[in-house]
Amino acid sequence: MTFEKLTDYHGNTALLAEQTALLAPSYDKVESFALRGLIEPVPGMEHELYTLRDEAGRLAAFYTVGYHHIEHTLCCYLGLSAVRDDCKGQGLGARLWSAHFADCRQMEARMGHRILLYFITASPIPFAWFTRTLAEPAPDALGHCDDLGRQRLRTIATSQYPQASWEAQAPYVLRRAVPGTRYSPLEEQRLAEIAAQEPASLFNIGELDEHHGDRLLVVGFVPAG
Repeated sequence: MTFEKLTDYHGNTALLAEQTALLAPSYDKVESFALRGLIEPVPGMEHELYTLRDEAGRLAAFYTVGYHHIEHTLCCYLGLSAVRDDCKGQGLGARLWSAHFADCRQMEARMGHRILLYFITASPIPFAWFTRTLAEPAPDALGHCDDLGRQRLRTIATSQYPQASWEAQAPYVLRRAVPGTRYSPLEEQRLAEIAAQEPASLFNIGELDEHHGDRLLVVGFVPAG
């Protein structure tokens, strides 16, 4: 696999066509909000795109991130990540996420302060990986978080997902965060089988309705290298 990180990729129609083709088997419909930073830049965000290509040069996986400030805090939105159907189960997503973590550590070392990471998901795969890997994750895999974690979740929920509804005691459950975005039937079945392997996961006790755009919100920091 060949790794590449891009910072100037918007307007690359050939790349967008590859990304769209890679996403097609996994989604029945993708609402534009879920693609923020992929099709065009989001004002105020510094976008980066991580990619892996196979030996034939075909796009095998990609992952988007966006750095921006919320009030005086530097944050990084962990955006859409996807793996080509025939490459799933090979750890390619984790390889891209780990590459981004390494870059974040270098940025934090230069700046002298931490970057708050956040993402939303309806997939048990990134949820399990990030809640297991992040420093100070809120929530953890079972939905536990302290008062500071809940405060960070509320800040992200109110500033970045004003269209969603949530409860003060569980601000990590965003109802109707991305209505109109849903997985394909085959992807739904695949993810349900994965979630069932971890019966205590929030995906089995949180009653998320992916069809209505419900998502889990997770915040945290890059772990020590």
